[in-house]
Amino acid sequence: LAISRQLCRLMGGDIGVESEVWKGSHFFFELPFGGFGEQDPGTVNARARRKKILEDKKIVVLCKQPTLASLINHLCLRYGIEAVITADLTEHQMDEVIEMRPDCVIVDPGGQPPAQLSRFCGRLNRHGISWLGLLKATDRKPDGEAFDELKVDFCFKPLTEEGFIDALANLLGGDEGYDAKNDPLSLEGARAFAKQHPARIMVVDDVEMNRKICSKILQNLGYAEIGTAINGLDAIEAVKKMKPDVIFM
Repeated sequence: LAISRQLCRLMGGDIGVESEVWKGSHFFFELPFGGFGEQDPGTVNARARRKKILEDKKIVVLCKQPTLASLINHLCLRYGIEAVITADLTEHQMDEVIEMRPDCVIVDPGGQPPAQLSRFCGRLNRHGISWLGLLKATDRKPDGEAFDELKVDFCFKPLTEEGFIDALANLLGGDEGYDAKNDPLSLEGARAFAKQHPARIMVVDDVEMNRKICSKILQNLGYAEIGTAINGLDAIEAVKKMKPDVIFM
C-alpha cells in the first residue's frame, strides 16, 4: 500500500482505503487523466485495410468454451465477418463444414477428441480450406515448415483483438498482397520494436504464470534475451551473470 500510494502521488493522484470489521478493505485511487490523442494515419489506414480484407468473409468456429466462442463471435461482428459457432465435432458436422466451404475454420482443440480433431484438420487441408488453430500460452507454436504449403496459422490464448485479427488477415489476405511485416498493427510489425530499442531484460515475479505471460509479450516484441527470477535474492544472483538493461518486477 505504501509503494502504491507513493506511485499515485508521483503521478499527481492519491490512493485510499476503507476498512470494515469482518468485511475487509476496499481500496480506491484517483489519477489525473488527460484523454486519448488522435490515432496516427498509419494505424487508421491499417485497421481499414484489415476490415476490407475480412469483411463479408464466412468462418466456422469450433469451440467448446462458451466465453471464448462469444469473444470470437464479437470480434468477427466488429470486422463484418459471419461466424458460425459449433461446440461438438461429429462426422456429420465435419461433412457439413466441408460442404459449406467457409473462408476459414477457427479450431480450439480444448475438450475435443484428439483423433477426431486430427482427422478433421486433415480433411480441411485436403480440401484447401484455411484454418486457424488456437494454442495455450504454454504451447509451442508448430514449425512453420510443416505447414508451408497449407493455409494454416496459429494464435495464442488468451485471445486479443490484435493477435486474432492479425492472424486472420495474414491467413486470408495473402491473395490481396497483405503482408503482416508491413502492418503496424500486426505482431510481425511489433517485433521490429526490439530492433529499434535493443535491450537485455529480466522479469522478476513469484508467480510462474506471470513470468510466462510477460516473457511471451516481450518475445512478441522481438526480444530474445529475457532472464527470469522468482524473488529478489535470485534476481541479485542473476543480475551478476546477465547484467540486464531493464528489470520488470
